[in-house]
Amino acid sequence: MNLKFLNALTYQTPSAGGFVSTTKASDTTQVNAVINAGGAFVVNDGAHNLNLTFKEGSLLKAALLSNAELANLTANPTLKKTINASGKFRGHNLANVEDSYAFFKTAKETVSGSNLALSLQKGKSMEEVASTSAEKSFARLVEANPSSAIYSSILGATHSVAAAYFGAFSNDLDFKAQK
Repeated sequence: MNLKFLNALTYQTPSAGGFVSTTKASDTTQVNAVINAGGAFVVNDGAHNLNLTFKEGSLLKAALLSNAELANLTANPTLKKTINASGKFRGHNLANVEDSYAFFKTAKETVSGSNLALSLQKGKSMEEVASTSAEKSFARLVEANPSSAIYSSILGATHSVAAAYFGAFSNDLDFKAQK
């Protein structure tokens, strides 16, 4: 289970005239949580008023970034995007960092009793993530076309989603080559 905090949330409520959008901004309410083994805390930039206890085997993940931010990190491989949260963090040294994305490396930058920061940086290429020769061919084609819709779709993929994309599309390429 992932624990994710947002700075604001818009939700729909029914009314006599149909559904109405309501936005609830974060407030000074403190969030108290224990992140157990196998559980994950998703670090959202700017999250605050957190009182978290991490147990051994718990996970830290970076929140989802926009495609524009991911494309910028890809174009500038030495650039890092830092995501910060503040509050009280106990047992932070027991939490492991897990890469949220297939093509980006997540690292602990700062973890203390009051600040938690993860960074994202360009990691493996699409070809390095692909498994078979057909998948690697497809990955090279996608990576060579960063303005394509498929590139945008795959760029922020998790490891399992990237594997599914490569598997499905490389099978299509194999099928077309056999015709």
